[in-house]
Amino acid sequence: MELNYDPIFPDCPVVDHCLSIWSRQAAFHSKPAFVWIDESSEEEEPAVLTYGLLDSLAAATSSWLIHVEGLKRGDRVVLLYPPGLDFISVIFGCQRAGIAVIPLVPPSASSNKTKSGKDIMEVILEASPVAFISPKSLSAQLDGSSAKAIAAYFNLRWIALEPDKIHSVSLESVDDDSYVRLSRAEDLFLIQYTSGSTGAPKPVMISAGAAAHNARAARRAYDLQPSSIIVSWLPLYHDCGLMFILLTITCGATSFLSSPFSFSKRPWLWLEMLSKFKATCTVVPAFALPLVESKLVQDNSFPDPKARHLQLDLSHLESLILVNEPILAASVNSFLKSFSRFGLRKDSIAPSYGLAENSTFVCTAWKKSGDFPVYQDLLPSGKISSAHDDLQEMNLRVVDPGTSKEVPDGEEGEVWISSPSMGSGYVNDPALSSQTFQAKIHGSRAFFLRTGDTGVISHGFLFITGRIKDQLLLDGGRRKIHPQYLESTAFSFSPLLRPGCAVIFQARGENIVLIAETASGSIATPDAQAIASRIFVEILSKHEAPVWTIVLVSPRSIPKTTSGKLRRSEARRMYLSGELRWIKRVSFRELLSLEESFPPIELRSSL
Repeated sequence: MELNYDPIFPDCPVVDHCLSIWSRQAAFHSKPAFVWIDESSEEEEPAVLTYGLLDSLAAATSSWLIHVEGLKRGDRVVLLYPPGLDFISVIFGCQRAGIAVIPLVPPSASSNKTKSGKDIMEVILEASPVAFISPKSLSAQLDGSSAKAIAAYFNLRWIALEPDKIHSVSLESVDDDSYVRLSRAEDLFLIQYTSGSTGAPKPVMISAGAAAHNARAARRAYDLQPSSIIVSWLPLYHDCGLMFILLTITCGATSFLSSPFSFSKRPWLWLEMLSKFKATCTVVPAFALPLVESKLVQDNSFPDPKARHLQLDLSHLESLILVNEPILAASVNSFLKSFSRFGLRKDSIAPSYGLAENSTFVCTAWKKSGDFPVYQDLLPSGKISSAHDDLQEMNLRVVDPGTSKEVPDGEEGEVWISSPSMGSGYVNDPALSSQTFQAKIHGSRAFFLRTGDTGVISHGFLFITGRIKDQLLLDGGRRKIHPQYLESTAFSFSPLLRPGCAVIFQARGENIVLIAETASGSIATPDAQAIASRIFVEILSKHEAPVWTIVLVSPRSIPKTTSGKLRRSEARRMYLSGELRWIKRVSFRELLSLEESFPPIELRSSL
């Protein structure tokens, strides 16, 4: 299959090779690769990793892991690092040593479950690591914890590692390139857990070559250059946040980073960073737009006291990358209307699509005219080539999963992908790996990845319409509705509800259930009853779908993935098990005494 190398960029089958090449050039050695913005220490200078420093730390880390810790090429290690630059140094050190990484958010001292939702024992049994690596301070905090006890039970080492405090072992006597050669394109680089938006997170195996191909494909799609300035607050250890680390090094750019925790505390921080650092590229989940917009008051003042001194300037932004499909046109248009006064241009909007099983990036609809077609209130997430060639860099098809045949343009089906960015499969699950990563389309020789996402091709664009497992079935299964349309209607009319924080699913015996977060932790009973009644009427009239049960909950009660996706299946489980605590629950079947008047809506089984 054709490799997507660029003649003006380093020819690197592995991203770490690009780091070594850039760092040896005079113009890049002292150039910042990553700058960390820490909200908790405003007076301090931000932490900076230059290309030269990162290359040195990667070399020292790889040397330490091989010669001092005794790890070897092909080993797997769990990385437990809080957000920050040390994580980046360790990632590149492990890749240089040929060691596969399993990045997770660290657990608390009182729990064996990581903040990403994965149990430490599950990770050990699934991914077979030989060691855990964390900063020395975190290792000390976890002494006596269940996480360390479980690691000890399985005879796994716990390595305390801070790259800037270790000393390289006899590097002067070793050929500089010997460590680079330990990392090969075919080697396992990353075990990346899926988001878990529709079920339990699954461990995906990503080779170093697949990750590098994905970074090159994204660089070309967004036209990123060494002059590009990237801003991101996405979690570094997973999916899009991790891919943008690799993408930064691939194109020789500079990234200004912060943590998702800082963003959740103060969403305005993102816009401040875009303005202050004259960012040309940023990536956010689509749900962030209404959340940030809600912070902007209509009288032109800033809701955040820390931002009042700052006049936002978003005019440098060339690509505002939106992920977390589907992407609602109304939400994007509203954001553009609110922030155009600060220089935000519609031609910067870059709706995109990706998933963990394809390393991350799949496609983008970004084009510099800024004009997109709309399909059922959705923006497109990708442009489709008119030629169906198995050798395309990203070969996208929309398929009837029952027949494995492509559907005509304008008809909804499952999105299938074939590309060198595809993962190697799920860890220790050959049956599911074969079903997911080795699908065959009638008349094609290539293997395709089944995404589980539904999509439509229209006017040469791919529209992601939803997830197969999230679909609601009405009228005995004859009518399908994607829940995001109902969710958008639910929170669109009341300022008492949090934008983007509502989930709809089908539950046993109660048919369609809506859970919506309130803007504050409390709400008067008359207001709750009025909101629920309005939601019921609006959704029924607009979508012809009766939402029989409406539950109002406190902020941050609805489970989300680390990248911000709604976890509808987990919300459904919490509701049915009684774990979900609510402010007000309204059952319209009970209120209207219609228990026998309407037939039940069938639960949908996955394809």
